[in-house]
Amino acid sequence: MNAAIDLGTLEHLANERAALAAQRAELTARIEHAVREAHAAGMSELEIGRRMGVARMTVRKWLGK
Repeated sequence: MNAAIDLGTLEHLANERAALAAQRAELTARIEHAVREAHAAGMSELEIGRRMGVARMTVRKWLGK
């Protein structure tokens, strides 16, 4: 290996990656909750998917189907 390894940079990036993973998990939980509420209020899986910009099968996954 020719390049010097900056362990501080690696640790910083690892910490940043972990923080982003936590943010993603929190956002996913909020999305799933909102999708369940919209569906319970009568919105179709297709309409939820259109508004969220995802496939209907993703909506079904969020609904636990």
